[in-house]
Amino acid sequence: FFVLMVPFSQYGIRWMLTCFRGSGQCFLFPRGTSGTACLSAPFAAVCPCVGVIRTSFIGRPQKRRFSLSLTETGTDGLDDHELALELHGLIKVLSRRPAVKEDRLRLARVVQAVITRAERFDSATLGMCVSTLSKSSEHLNDERLWRALARSAIGLSTQSQASSRWSLNPRTTALCVNGFSKVPMLLNHVTLWKALADVATELPPKMDARGVAMCINGFSKIQALLVDQDLWFALAGAVRAVRRDMTSEELAISVSGLSKVRVLRGDHALWEVLGKATTFVVDHINAHDVVNYVNGFSKIQSLLVVRRLWEALAKSAVARVCDMSCHGVASCVNGFSKVDLLRSDRTLWSALMGACLSVSDGMVSQDLGNFVNGFSKVEPLLKDEALWELLGMGAVSLAQQLRPQEISNCVNGFSKVGLLSTKRPLWQGLAEAAISAREGLSTQGLANCVNGFSKVVLLRGHQGLWECLIATAVSMAGQLRAQDVANCVHGFAADGLHLEEREDLWEALREATLSTVKEMSFLHVQACVRGFAKVSGLLGDLALWEALKQATVSLERAMPVEGEPLRRPRGGANKP
Repeated sequence: FFVLMVPFSQYGIRWMLTCFRGSGQCFLFPRGTSGTACLSAPFAAVCPCVGVIRTSFIGRPQKRRFSLSLTETGTDGLDDHELALELHGLIKVLSRRPAVKEDRLRLARVVQAVITRAERFDSATLGMCVSTLSKSSEHLNDERLWRALARSAIGLSTQSQASSRWSLNPRTTALCVNGFSKVPMLLNHVTLWKALADVATELPPKMDARGVAMCINGFSKIQALLVDQDLWFALAGAVRAVRRDMTSEELAISVSGLSKVRVLRGDHALWEVLGKATTFVVDHINAHDVVNYVNGFSKIQSLLVVRRLWEALAKSAVARVCDMSCHGVASCVNGFSKVDLLRSDRTLWSALMGACLSVSDGMVSQDLGNFVNGFSKVEPLLKDEALWELLGMGAVSLAQQLRPQEISNCVNGFSKVGLLSTKRPLWQGLAEAAISAREGLSTQGLANCVNGFSKVVLLRGHQGLWECLIATAVSMAGQLRAQDVANCVHGFAADGLHLEEREDLWEALREATLSTVKEMSFLHVQACVRGFAKVSGLLGDLALWEALKQATVSLERAMPVEGEPLRRPRGGANKP
């Protein structure tokens, strides 16, 4: 053992830790002062004011252990940037090995210093702290910490606006958006996200590919911002500009995020560009990227017919499905089921079904809803007893955890599977779940529940369920879309329910039909005709039947004759 009384800087510590990592046990107590003369010394150091480093150059050490203990000196000697580096180093070290008491005490002091100093951080320091802490699961629920960092971000954005310059630079903005979006308590922080959105709207031309992807990923998790057209048009333009510089991961993140924005789903030029870019990298993507691409592109109607894209994604999914989590497999099942081109692809669906059976132990309610909704659209799989027995048992055990959308998916999917029509525990559980979640049902969810439950003979005498659905339908009638109206009419008019005398229900559905009949497809109109024909109180309603007649005639005129090409009518109106 030797003694060297030389102070060293924070950067010197990092270099020294690397040097001594494999040579014994290290205890470092920095002062934060300058000077790195000790780094070239071929022996260990002991300093009463600084700390102790113990190592051995003779023989093999008996115990290999790396320990960082900085509890005696505090953080007063570190400036803000050094504090951020210290935080980053501690969290990185603790993520790789079990923490000792001294390390946790040091980390607690550093976090406390971050809370105290946050409002005076500059842009780079704030970005580093937010990025680092968002990766530490034990700090995601520290309200004081995140409130302090949020105030700092808001303050920097406000200063930048007042001084006509951006204090939040592109990199820091991207780090803050991506980091804050991982903190549950901040997802509804309106002031914070409004400030970051205002900054991000002006910055995309200056952002690199990674920054654009991080912003899209973060902002897409904030429901209040999905309708901010200025923000998303700016980010969509940025994607077009930097797409050639994006990695496959960044491109996948961008596709997944942009697909959540309804105002962008009709931008055919944008999605054509992203679709072509994907075909160039699809052979080199990992399992997580496959999930993002499938989940994103399946929401874009104009891409569902692009055979080259979907065949490439299906091939990649088959090759990488064994590396997917349960959530990833469920997302792929739900996404691929929307693509008519792939519903007959036996290789794809056999691989997805096998993966579902193997990862079902980790299935949660969201995964169950996606599995049921997706597999029920693939006709050859409706007779697979092992698959549906597994999903049925999963639904029974998870019934009380299902959210409204998941209940709707399960009811709609299971009602198509004849093998499950007599499973009383399954349908009893779903009925009770639907009653409990009635206030959270969307219009589509309500329609799926009505149409699905009406096919189950076991539930036709369940008065509590049908009274609940009727009351919900009457209250939501004015919000129903054309397809929802048709499903409700078809479901409530099902044989065996005996609901034809419920005047309040049919009056509400009549008004909904008259207001949406011009938006209905031919099949929707026919469903309404067959449903209303069973209600004796509406047989003399001339306004209703005239509207349905006119809709039927106009839709029949627009339908091509089977086996004949479409032709331009010769002189005069097109005849039915």
